[in-house]
Amino acid sequence: LKVIPLKKGTSSLIISDQVGKIRKKYVYNVITNDLSAKVLTIRRLLQDIEGITIESVDDKIVIDGELVVPRDLDRILQVQEAYKDVVFNLVTLSRLSREAIARRMQKEINDDPGGVNVTVRIINETFFLFGKVDSTSDKDRAETIAQTYLPAIMGSPAIKEGVIQTGVKPVAIRNMIQVEEPPPPS
Repeated sequence: LKVIPLKKGTSSLIISDQVGKIRKKYVYNVITNDLSAKVLTIRRLLQDIEGITIESVDDKIVIDGELVVPRDLDRILQVQEAYKDVVFNLVTLSRLSREAIARRMQKEINDDPGGVNVTVRIINETFFLFGKVDSTSDKDRAETIAQTYLPAIMGSPAIKEGVIQTGVKPVAIRNMIQVEEPPPPS
C-alpha cells in the first residue's frame, strides 16, 4: 500500500477487516519541506553538547535545553547562523552552571585588594554584584573581573554581530556596588 499526499495537512489512514473491525490506524502529517536531513545534520554537529535537544516542530528546528558548559553557546550560535532560516534557539545556561560562574566571579573579585566586600548573586539569569568598595576604580575593576567569567557569552563574536534571536535569554552583569570613599586621614 502506497500513500501519496496531495497537499500539506494532517490526515489518517484506517485499515479494517472484511467485517469492518478497525485493525490499524495511521495518522500522518504532510509538510511542505522535509527537515529530517537538516535535523540529523544539526544533531551531528552538536552531538557532544550536553543538556540540549534538537527537534523538528512544524516548519522549524528547535534547539532547546540548558547548557552545562557556557562555551558551548558559541557553537550553537554558529550552527544557528548556518541554518538561520529554520533554526529557533531556546537554549539557556543551566542553574548549576550559572551558580558555579557566580562563585568563581566572587572568589576572584574578593582576591583583588579592592573587592573584598563584594558578593555575586544571580537573579533571573542576571549576575548582580553587591557590596561596598572604597573607590570608583575598585567598583569598575570588580565589574571587569566579573565580565571575564562570561567570555563565551558576553564577548562572543556571535553576540556582537547580533546572531542571537528571540528565545535566547541574555546573560548580563549588573553592578550594584556602592562606593564609600574612606574618610580623609586626620
